[in-house]
Amino acid sequence: MPCAVGAVAFGARGCKVSVVAGLTQYAQGYFWLFAGFALHMSYLTLFYRRKGFDDFQIGALEAIGSLCMVVSALYWGPLADRVSHRGRLVAALALGLSLSFPLLWVLPANPWLVLPVVVIFYLCRSPLVPLLDTLFLEDLHQRGDSQAVHYGRTRSWGSVGFIVAATLVPLIMAPEETSDPLQRLLPVFVAFTVFGLLLAARAATMRPPPSMSEPETATPPAAARGRAQLREVFALRGYKRLLVILLVSWVANQCYYLFLSLYLDEIQVADKLKGLYWSVGVLAEISMLAAGPWLMGRCSLRALMLWGLAGRALRLLALSFPLPPAIVFWAVMPLHSLGFAAVHLATMGYLARLVPPRLRATGQTVNAGLVAGLGGMLGSLMAGALSKLTTAPAAGGTGLSFLGLHGIFAAFGAATLLQIAITLVAWRTLRDSPRPDA
Repeated sequence: MPCAVGAVAFGARGCKVSVVAGLTQYAQGYFWLFAGFALHMSYLTLFYRRKGFDDFQIGALEAIGSLCMVVSALYWGPLADRVSHRGRLVAALALGLSLSFPLLWVLPANPWLVLPVVVIFYLCRSPLVPLLDTLFLEDLHQRGDSQAVHYGRTRSWGSVGFIVAATLVPLIMAPEETSDPLQRLLPVFVAFTVFGLLLAARAATMRPPPSMSEPETATPPAAARGRAQLREVFALRGYKRLLVILLVSWVANQCYYLFLSLYLDEIQVADKLKGLYWSVGVLAEISMLAAGPWLMGRCSLRALMLWGLAGRALRLLALSFPLPPAIVFWAVMPLHSLGFAAVHLATMGYLARLVPPRLRATGQTVNAGLVAGLGGMLGSLMAGALSKLTTAPAAGGTGLSFLGLHGIFAAFGAATLLQIAITLVAWRTLRDSPRPDA
């Protein structure tokens, strides 16, 4: 990788690796994890539509998947805080992920038959990011980086994996002029399985931080410990306020993840290029994550969060209208640097300050599960229902409009208003949390 491209992974002096020695295993884990996520996010909803599902059915399937994130967070987080080798837990979940996703390809277009596979897939998928984050943050804490200043650059390897997969895998698709639109997506499912198996292999051999390798002492029953950990996390000062802001924002933001590929289809972007559009957003994300240590040393967490929430609102507003592909590519997709990266950096900073190390897995998975889980469920149902309701009667809708918008554009319009509202609430109520004790 050239130095100019590898700013996230290489320093300016001699193109040396900037990942702290011993943390390469996390960079590799993020790479394979997000390489699979790239294919899932870029093409799954498009696959559903070409299977014959309408927008509400697509939203409902994704909503159920998001609900699994809530259930997953309440179980996997407390469990991970009690096991001595979380890497093996990540490996088992990655294996389940890689085996369940291809089943969606072979099943008939019946929501009730697809539903059990969706449940298994999301139960395995949802805890992977917070668990890998927890492993990494724990290691950073052991190295004296309790504020996760070095988190962004290593985490950026996930973004690199996303770009590589979303850009290169579609190139092996059959030509659009001579192939069936559904069959054209087969390479996505094959590549996803390979990436999942590679993640499982990497996670199974991860070396845990020293504090996690010590044998467990006598403790209360597992269920009691899990409930106690959840109560402690929710009792943390400022945690619930942060959770509510992120939750409502994600209800709005879910429309982006649910309908972006369908939006690109509406403006006639070719299948081989859809992943490239997603990659532009992630490339902007990489730039923001690479600047994480610099930003977090000079910018308050509150300011970083507010810029990110405002970026989400602007992006949703732009997608409420059928724009020329070039404008979407060059102007809209780069807003992911704010809509995801700025919010994510601020969230990790808040959690590093708010949650003590012994509760870190619980705090991370509860945040990820409730925000992306409950927020994703509500957002998917809202967007899917509104899109179907405002489509033409010939497509199963009523022909009604939302502020003059129809279909997925109406869904983006409603999400814009909700995102603006929660951004104003955050501006009035969010405060910087105190730095943790040494």
